[in-house]
Amino acid sequence: MRNIKRLRIEVSGIVQGVGFRPHVHRLAARWRLAGWARNSGGALELEVQGAAESCVSFLEDLVKQAPAPAHVHRLGVTEIRADGQEEAFTIIDSRMASKQSRFIPVDIGICDACRRELLDGRDRRHHYPFTNCCACGPRYTIIERLPYDRERTSMRSFHLCLDCDFEYANEVDRRFHAEPNACPECGPQYTYVDRHGSMTGKAAVAAAAKSLVEGKVIGVKGIGGIHLTCLATDPRPVDKIRRLKDRPAKPLAVMVSDEKEAARLGRLSEAEADLLRGPERPIVLLGRRAGALADNVCPGVDTVGVLLPYAPIHVLLLNEARAPLVMTSANRGGAPIIIDNEAAATKIKGNADGLLLHDRRIVNGCDDSVVRHRSGRSITMRLGRGKAPAALRLPGDYRPILACGSDLKSTICVAAGGWAHVSQYLGDLSDPDCLGRFRETVDRLGRLLNIVPELVACDAHPDYAGTRWARRWNRRSGLPLTQVWHHHAHASGVAGEFPAIKNWLVFTWDGVGLGEDGTLWGGEALLG
Repeated sequence: MRNIKRLRIEVSGIVQGVGFRPHVHRLAARWRLAGWARNSGGALELEVQGAAESCVSFLEDLVKQAPAPAHVHRLGVTEIRADGQEEAFTIIDSRMASKQSRFIPVDIGICDACRRELLDGRDRRHHYPFTNCCACGPRYTIIERLPYDRERTSMRSFHLCLDCDFEYANEVDRRFHAEPNACPECGPQYTYVDRHGSMTGKAAVAAAAKSLVEGKVIGVKGIGGIHLTCLATDPRPVDKIRRLKDRPAKPLAVMVSDEKEAARLGRLSEAEADLLRGPERPIVLLGRRAGALADNVCPGVDTVGVLLPYAPIHVLLLNEARAPLVMTSANRGGAPIIIDNEAAATKIKGNADGLLLHDRRIVNGCDDSVVRHRSGRSITMRLGRGKAPAALRLPGDYRPILACGSDLKSTICVAAGGWAHVSQYLGDLSDPDCLGRFRETVDRLGRLLNIVPELVACDAHPDYAGTRWARRWNRRSGLPLTQVWHHHAHASGVAGEFPAIKNWLVFTWDGVGLGEDGTLWGGEALLG
């Protein structure tokens, strides 16, 4: 046992739901190491044992060769006593850790391998719109609790068939421990409903695609919520979407099949192409090319919001439509994205020409993220699916804080230790449904992250819904409440992005915010 080492390792960061346990298993096999790995809270725990030089090589490859969607924030390594009986490496049951730092896995756009299977007529997942693997698929939008395992997601009601179970347990398969794994035999299904009736499975997807080609408007349930979609080249269904959403002029996002199609709609740099095809699959704002779309898709602006398919259902619809599709959330302006079938039937069915809905529950609703590339950097303009919750490193160690955000275009933030976790875009809190989604997100994000706030921060405006909620929380809990001047919060946010700069002159001109004299100010110049 003289040259045998055993290491206990804790990996924190985005390491659940990204194929990290299978990655660890493959490395252990490569370096002939025994031991085990398990999800624990929001982290990964493992022990490896073998030749000292193999342990060193394993540690080097652990981060260097990690799956692309993973982000390792901390690696803790301790040498412990070797176990002379252990000869194999296994993935063991997860552990509910109470005090570990947690990081929530985000949704990942469909990978190339799954896309090939989806379109391969010989594959058992041919045209199956829930095809996924360790490298792609839903994560945050289906998670109820951590650690991230199937029984703690909305996939728990779908029991793996023998073929899928074999893939899940096969260490050389790319679906080894892929928690949302499914196929047409055992997984979720789509149903299409229109005035002619309803149909399920492949027939449902085919009927929905046919409706699009005929110039109709349909509702489509995806990963993070329900969209209204139609041909982006036909002004008539686009007008209908605008009437349904009461959105007369605001630009609508457009989904295309690949970067080549995106370049036909807008001026596409290599950096913007990288953003489009990245795992987050956000809406990317591009300089608009004239004539490629119906004029009423983005009237009066010189940009167009473009995104690539991030769910298999989008690939299938685009393949049949053979044209760009408008892809806009089905909710009215300022309301939260619609996520459940009952609400869709109530709020959309009587207006859209059809509904394409599936039977997998969306736990955490997420609008599509919106980004723009300017001056050599990517700017996130709306935080949503694929990017949320965002974990931002803080310059110091902080006690647990909940920040309630603003009234319009609201998000919340939960911070503890050295990290701030920013939620997805929630909408305008003047809307009762948005306020309900705000309360749900406060509760769920705190539980997922295992953070119990000891302080709540809110806007100084007494009539903001977030402020009223924070004051009630303060009265109920007896814990401290901090109210922040609106423009000071903006200025602090900018300064926080550049911690090396110590002295600032910040011009905060955002339109309106309560001033220190009790009146509404359009902006401030702040020195400090």
